[in-house]
Amino acid sequence: MFPDSEIADKFACKRTKCTQILKQAIAPDLYDTLIKRCQSQPFTLLCDESNDRGADKCFAVLVRIFEEESRSVKTRFIDMPVVNVGTGANLYAALDKILRTRDIPWANVLAYSSDNCSTMKGKKNSVLSRVKEAQPHVMDIGCIICHLANLCCQAGVKTIPYPIDEMLVDIYYHFHNSSNRKELYTEFMEFTEVEPLKILKHASTRWLSLQKTVTRTLHHWPALSSYFSSHKLVETEGKVKKLAEMFKNPEVKMLMLQKLDFFMTT
Repeated sequence: MFPDSEIADKFACKRTKCTQILKQAIAPDLYDTLIKRCQSQPFTLLCDESNDRGADKCFAVLVRIFEEESRSVKTRFIDMPVVNVGTGANLYAALDKILRTRDIPWANVLAYSSDNCSTMKGKKNSVLSRVKEAQPHVMDIGCIICHLANLCCQAGVKTIPYPIDEMLVDIYYHFHNSSNRKELYTEFMEFTEVEPLKILKHASTRWLSLQKTVTRTLHHWPALSSYFSSHKLVETEGKVKKLAEMFKNPEVKMLMLQKLDFFMTT
């Protein structure tokens, strides 16, 4: 970090000190800059509730705002209050408090985005209906476009002759809880000169996990192909044999590359 200073080059920072520097010094400065932007220019509110599995339910609030330094629109975290009773009134009250306590005028809220449940988007007694009372000109951009795009992609994937998504999941779980398999696979990575990056898990409910998983699988392709084709269960009916056959099939790799190309262009 400090190649031009012998004194600064000796600086050491482990977990505790680094955490405090980030939380108590860097974060407040960046946060103050964000608040000043929201006070002086238009922005979009992005809101979502957490699930109710924990003791408390959190209400995440982010903003989409233009940053002059980078000349681009960025998504920034602004607050995440606890709202255990998730009614439209309570959620709006939390949202209103976030803006009022930071002197951010509702007039600067250009657009609003959340999921489409009645509490968030209903015509009456919802968060959006109350936001429109505070800012009549707000634009509801919703998340329906993202859902439609996701459904279209899922329908398209079903027409592919090879179950790529299922293959990605099977690869992850083959190694997930087995230290012996991981250790053995390390030898194949060394033999094929593949950088030992972590094998990622694809979660079908997470839209953005597929691109990362496909990219990582293509990175591991030589090692994975060698590993499964020489596995002791390769001749036995089951997932290992199925994976070995898919790695031998050039069309499977071609489909993955097409997927990756699609992600990069969209």
